[in-house]
Amino acid sequence: MTGFYLRSEPISGSGTPLPGLLPSANNNTQSGGDIAWTHNLTSLSSLTASVSYLHTVANAPPFGTTNQGFVRLLLSTNVSPQTSLIAGARYQILHSDITNNYSEAAVFVGLTYTYR
Repeated sequence: MTGFYLRSEPISGSGTPLPGLLPSANNNTQSGGDIAWTHNLTSLSSLTASVSYLHTVANAPPFGTTNQGFVRLLLSTNVSPQTSLIAGARYQILHSDITNNYSEAAVFVGLTYTYR
């Protein structure tokens, strides 16, 4: 389990804030957390489930709030000493008064081979 609180502000030179690449992205307060659970199914396979939440509030105009949540499920297994396979699913949702709201559901598969 993790939690965080972060306040970002633009740096200033001679009292004037220096412009950033994304002005709204460098003047906000973020808080959130993550809970993850991992269970070994076999000596070669594991299952991980996690839930995350992120809350962002703009500190200066344009004012706004964004809330984002994620749910993830991941299955990983070793198929050989050099090869591992992962498969999973995720669902995420974003509600904001600054940008468009959205939700996404996805599945994914990955294969890793390590050369030795």
